[in-house]
Amino acid sequence: MTLPELLHHLSDAPAQAPVMCHLEHPKLRSRIYIVGQVQPSVPGAVLGNREPYLREKDAGTLTRELTTFGPRFHHAHFLLEHTEERPDGTYMVRYYRVDRVDVGAEEVVLVSTRGAVEELSEHHSV
Repeated sequence: MTLPELLHHLSDAPAQAPVMCHLEHPKLRSRIYIVGQVQPSVPGAVLGNREPYLREKDAGTLTRELTTFGPRFHHAHFLLEHTEERPDGTYMVRYYRVDRVDVGAEEVVLVSTRGAVEELSEHHSV
């Protein structure tokens, strides 16, 4: 889903509705830690529950943040970035495309129905 498509779906959401993210593969439900450029010219959100103040996004706040992206971001898919820590001390950074937005009266959920975009996956040592 591109940024204009995402903004279109969010326009139907109540501004105060909390925003959650759901990755179907792997099964993960998370809040947004921060919104920003996650790859060159690619808008997205980093998932996580690190900072309580930052992660309490509602649809109105998310919409305002997304409108700050310039036109060069409008053709890229909106990505969700998730970091997976591994038992061997390494970690993987994976990116997931938002495929749909479930807008309800109580909550808005950004959903990725496919697995990670493998060509963007990163493996790091600590």
